[in-house]
Amino acid sequence: MNAEFKLAAAGANPGVSAGSATGGPAAGESVDDVTNENAGLRDEIDGLARARRRADAESTADEKLAALKRRMGK
Repeated sequence: MNAEFKLAAAGANPGVSAGSATGGPAAGESVDDVTNENAGLRDEIDGLARARRRADAESTADEKLAALKRRMGK
């Protein structure tokens, strides 16, 4: 299953043999171009994940502060 995930993350179609021409770069693209494009997408996805974790942490902190204020009587 781990190998299937790595293939899917690399953009390959599961069940297609490694020697297939459909899994490679398109005509006119080098492997480096495809790798750089994937790196940019990976960075963007990582940035979105960090923003979501930050928003979740802020939401949790706001909820805790509201609960504390209720207990303190403010």
